[in-house]
Amino acid sequence: MSIETKLARAMSNLDEFGVLVLEDPEINTTRIKRVGRGWRISRSYHEFDDDATWVVSHRADVEDEIRSWLKCQEQLDSF
Repeated sequence: MSIETKLARAMSNLDEFGVLVLEDPEINTTRIKRVGRGWRISRSYHEFDDDATWVVSHRADVEDEIRSWLKCQEQLDSF
C-alpha cells in the first residue's frame, strides 16, 4: 500500500474519530487530536524524555506530519 493511500486512510480516520495515534517503538508515538479549528500534535519518544506538543491550524501541516511518520516507518520496514 502506498504512503498516499495510507495517508488518505489516516486522514479519514482522523476526520471520523477526531483522534489518530501513530505508534512504532523504533520511531515514536505521535498523537493527533482535533481541537477546535485546529489539531494538537503530541510526540513522545520511547527511549528519551523528549516529548513535544504543538497546535497547527492547517490541514496540510497535519498531512505533512503523518506523511513524514509513514515514510520513516516504510524506511524501517525496508531494512
